[in-house]
Amino acid sequence: MISLVLRQDILYLSGIGGINNFMNKKYIPVFCFLLSLLIAGCSGNRVPAIKFDGQNYKFGNIKEGKNVVFTFMFSNTGNADLVIEELAVSCYCVVVKKYTKVIKPGEKGKIYGYINTKGFQGYVVKVIKVSTNIPDTEPAILTLEGKIIPG
Repeated sequence: MISLVLRQDILYLSGIGGINNFMNKKYIPVFCFLLSLLIAGCSGNRVPAIKFDGQNYKFGNIKEGKNVVFTFMFSNTGNADLVIEELAVSCYCVVVKKYTKVIKPGEKGKIYGYINTKGFQGYVVKVIKVSTNIPDTEPAILTLEGKIIPG
């Protein structure tokens, strides 16, 4: 076992071949600085990252009044837990299930819901903004697009 002992005037390192009086006082600050750099470097910068399998869902033609069901698959490609903080929709007609699960590094998740097409006709584009706990990033944008034909 190696032990490091800091006393008032001498840093002792014992357990390595009986070395005593390892450093005198003037080297202690240098040793402590180097040790702090080593510790900081080992901790790393842990941040989550999100990668979607696709961010655009084209549903083609659908009759008015039918629901368009969608799923967006994603994974946490970072090295810290990912949290979906908010799913903001561009229209009341887009309904998404609130996401409450914490996604561990390497895990997958899915955002799913539906578009209520009642009262809509023509080509539509709907947007979902995905806000996460990833520092200094804009929300991810998911789009849903297609044509709603009279039912």
